[in-house]
Amino acid sequence: MDWITQIKNNEEVALTNLYKEYRTPAIKWMGSKYDINKEDAVEIFQQSVLALYTKVIQQKVVHANSSLKSYLYGIIKNKIHEYRRQKTTVPITTEPLSIANTDTNTEHDHSKRITVVKNQLQSMGDPCRRLLKYFYLQQYTIEEISQIMGYKNKDTVKTKKYKCLKRLQSLLTDHKTIGHGTIRI
Repeated sequence: MDWITQIKNNEEVALTNLYKEYRTPAIKWMGSKYDINKEDAVEIFQQSVLALYTKVIQQKVVHANSSLKSYLYGIIKNKIHEYRRQKTTVPITTEPLSIANTDTNTEHDHSKRITVVKNQLQSMGDPCRRLLKYFYLQQYTIEEISQIMGYKNKDTVKTKKYKCLKRLQSLLTDHKTIGHGTIRI
């Protein structure tokens, strides 16, 4: 009987055996080959087993073209890459956008900077313009923005907001009339 049939017929026994046979070696392998700490390796292993189980139950895997170990380790590799992408992304801040000036900040200079920010924001187009306006001007929560704009979850909104802010910052840096002001994210 192949491993797919074992999982389908008696998932509890099959998954218990999978854990007993592959958990420790997989965690050691992740540590030595990918320099993953034990806590993260355990989490990655559990996510990988869950992904394997889900694929079998949803019949996304119907033929055992490879061994269980090969298939599981393939999933683990993908989870490691996913884990690293999440670890290397820049933290997303929810601090308000501020306009700072290193020189004396006269009302005229400040007003001029605000106008430049508004113009650059307007030139960005949707969805960035809407998202930033919802968050900074209308002070909606990330969850509210997620619902209004139809995003899958709040993490998607945070990532999109961060990218939009970086784009706005780049536009403002390129804009010559911004003077000595800086945009902090």
